[in-house]
Amino acid sequence: MESIRVIVTDDHPLFRKGIVSVLGRDPELEVVGEAGDGAQAVQLAVALQPDVVVLDLMLPGMDGCEAMTAIKNQGVPAKFLILSAFADDEDVFRALDGGARGYLLKESEPAEVVKAVKAIHRGESHIDSRVAGKLLDEYTRLNKSRSATSGLSPRELEVLQALSHGASNQQIGERLHISLSTVKTHMARILKKLEASNRYEAIEAARAKGLIRV
Repeated sequence: MESIRVIVTDDHPLFRKGIVSVLGRDPELEVVGEAGDGAQAVQLAVALQPDVVVLDLMLPGMDGCEAMTAIKNQGVPAKFLILSAFADDEDVFRALDGGARGYLLKESEPAEVVKAVKAIHRGESHIDSRVAGKLLDEYTRLNKSRSATSGLSPRELEVLQALSHGASNQQIGERLHISLSTVKTHMARILKKLEASNRYEAIEAARAKGLIRV
């Protein structure tokens, strides 16, 4: 049976080495590369074609979500496990929307990380129980308000409101403290949900529905 080939990405060398050590002790896993930032993770993924990429979300330069997108765009058929210190709703949803099949907190037990890597390699999902509860709560809340907001998330409404005030994508990113690529992702979803072909049509549709303040 072939080993599951893994790349581990984290900008803190001590923590990264710890994860590499934990995964390397399991006979079913083989750590084929280590990366200290998102750009390096992309380079290694393209060169080594791993089965699983373990990523921190908060990385210098290119963050974890941007790295996932770049790796997928390069045609690498890897699966992604996020190992993060944060369990904020926005971080979790960004990661899952970006293609992550697993999300663990950095305080997880070593055995849980090994279990998660194997699970997502099999095509399953593996979400930290502390995160899963928040996901269920948020899903319930969003489902109740979906009809009133045309399915737009709270963050998408924030982007739309800023857009209606004439803000550019760059300005929206700075105002909401999100990357430019994340703004573009939100914009694409807004256009789809409002059945608009451009931002001007989206603003008019949102105003007609009472979704944004004039």
